[in-house]
Amino acid sequence: MRLKTNMFVLLFIIILLQAVQVQGIDKPVARIKLIKTEVIYQTTFKTIVESMETRMKRELTSDERKVILDKLIEEKLLVQAAKEENVNVTQSAVDAKVKQIKQLLELQEGRKYTDKEFQERVTREGDTTWEEFLQQIKNSVLQEGYIQAKKGAELSDSRKPTDEEVVAYYEENRTIFVAPEMIKFKQIFIVTKGLPKDKKNAYYKRAEEIYSSIIEGKSFDDYSEVYIKGSTSKIGSMVIETWQRDDESRKVTYGKDFFNTLFKLKDGELSNIIESNLGYHIVQVLKKYPFSILGIDDKIPPQYTMTVRDKIMTALKQKKDLEAYQNAYKELIEDIKAKAEIKIYEENLTW
Repeated sequence: MRLKTNMFVLLFIIILLQAVQVQGIDKPVARIKLIKTEVIYQTTFKTIVESMETRMKRELTSDERKVILDKLIEEKLLVQAAKEENVNVTQSAVDAKVKQIKQLLELQEGRKYTDKEFQERVTREGDTTWEEFLQQIKNSVLQEGYIQAKKGAELSDSRKPTDEEVVAYYEENRTIFVAPEMIKFKQIFIVTKGLPKDKKNAYYKRAEEIYSSIIEGKSFDDYSEVYIKGSTSKIGSMVIETWQRDDESRKVTYGKDFFNTLFKLKDGELSNIIESNLGYHIVQVLKKYPFSILGIDDKIPPQYTMTVRDKIMTALKQKKDLEAYQNAYKELIEDIKAKAEIKIYEENLTW
């Protein structure tokens, strides 16, 4: 159950709408006022339209342009309404929202970003500065705070899915709840990537010594850290891991041959010395898990911290909460628009 809308891209779209500084004489596309007058200029609007057209690889229709403009008007009016109600934004709330967006991106792409990498991604993809991005985040938090202040009671109402809804969802989508083939193993891993041939040979000899000692009965745990004899430089360590058969990232990183050899091992089997793209490995299989379709009360691997039922319950509640938030947003924005002065210059929506 994945949220199909790419919130990360949508956030950049909103940022782009506000990122362009108007210089000189420009045509207005909209003028709004709730507590103060704000003008949206054609230069700003043209920039976002052209950016969207580049992403979508086609021209936007006039109706699509109006949707974009309407979204921008709503964002500005919500900020004004929040200020009118004296809704404040703390730095910790802004930091939390930035962290949430970063985590969402990492989840979507299956990798971790350093703060520097994330900032570079934001400024590159959003065609904006980091300061402009943070200002948009602040506006977003301000809008959420306003909606919570005005509609908090409605949003706090319990919308827990019923057992019937959970079971119905499982029955309709059971094939998406699967446990991929997995292998849990411990290994002594000696890193050789980037080393010259003579050092690799020395490291291999050390791997042979360790392998022989394990065959003779010595424990894996005695090699929590691995050193060349007579040296204080660590060259490897013992680790316990669980890998999935469908993990393409690890297959590329370690090499297809190593990956396939690993999954051919049997429960309890001790491997010979296996070479990967990164180094030498001595592997002992702890447990193998076959592919299976999960039952509704089965725990979900590899963490095994929640059942399928728990996952469906959480997802359905999030869906209900989102629908409630969207309804609250719609009601509030309609009220705000009814009070505000809004003038759209349709003749300037094309160029």
